[in-house]
Amino acid sequence: MLLNLSNHPLSTWSAPQRDAAVALGHGPPADFPESMPIVPPEATTSEVATLADRVVDRAREFGAAAAHVAGEFTLTVALVQRLEAAGIPCYVATTARDVVEREDPAGGTRRESVFRFVAWRRYPTP
Repeated sequence: MLLNLSNHPLSTWSAPQRDAAVALGHGPPADFPESMPIVPPEATTSEVATLADRVVDRAREFGAAAAHVAGEFTLTVALVQRLEAAGIPCYVATTARDVVEREDPAGGTRRESVFRFVAWRRYPTP
């Protein structure tokens, strides 16, 4: 299974994103049971590493064959390093951003962004 390690649950994925996830060949996508942990801004590098170790242990217990990893930057890097070292390939969803600008009644400009799934990209490995 492609384990979803992000704050974007499968219920929010488009049909093309789900279909493309299955086409990666790792089985159907599944949400991480605990959801992606929140990293406090005051967390140290060591604390982030410990958090990543816990998430990877749970991902392996859950039977991840691959992972979609997206979230707080330092946790994402730590997770990708550990998952790849454990033989679990990691991917990120690439998107196109469609931006619409509207005039705000107060005189400003309001921007609305809609993200559209394009493809899965594997994280580079050393």
